Amino acid sequence: MGRAIPFDPVVLAEDGEVLIVDKPPFLPTTSNGRIVDETVQALLAQRHGPEVTCIHRLDLLTSGLLIVSLNKATRGTYQVMFQEHRVHKTYRCLTAEADWPIGETRTITVELANVPAERGVRVRLDGAVVHGPQDEVTGWREATTVVTYEGEGQWLLKPVTGRTHQLRATMTALGYPIIGDDTYPVDRGLKLYNFERVLHLVATELEYTDPLDGGARHWISTRDLYDPVG
Repeated sequence: MGRAIPFDPVVLAEDGEVLIVDKPPFLPTTSNGRIVDETVQALLAQRHGPEVTCIHRLDLLTSGLLIVSLNKATRGTYQVMFQEHRVHKTYRCLTAEADWPIGETRTITVELANVPAERGVRVRLDGAVVHGPQDEVTGWREATTVVTYEGEGQWLLKPVTGRTHQLRATMTALGYPIIGDDTYPVDRGLKLYNFERVLHLVATELEYTDPLDGGARHWISTRDLYDPVG
């Protein structure tokens, strides 16, 4: 019997205790309760053993770079690296043509709030709710991203914080939702096995100092922003 999700994680490198993996869209990083066996972690465990664990996550529809631990004994060292924000992440995304000057960089801070039973997060910019119902919610948290416009609808995004849906919410708040987004600005419903609507958001680069050997690491995704599936 064939797989329901016909996409595979691509291992770019085996670097000591970790794998550097290029994730396709539509393939969950880890189990989401509905999908268990067809995830990046489960598929890599079949090839590399049961200790395989994804150090961090990408949204189901987001593609690009992941660091995957091969060794339980050293896993925590890499997890702390993310918790302490010692990994510099770069994403690229595609939107409609924007009226920003090409090459302009701005630091954008939005506020996000999770609400039970809502798929997305509420988004607030400059104190005004720009995504989600206007009723009162609590628990707003700031999310900061350095945003650069590259022209022709292409953007470079460098998250300073690491909130759920931060990049997708930020681009919606700016008035330029990412092409293919199923949640922002309109919730189109969860469709786990619909592979036609592609989110044009790719985690393109990871930079950090390896916590075990102290060496500099800089990994680059091979995914095409215009065709991240391929």
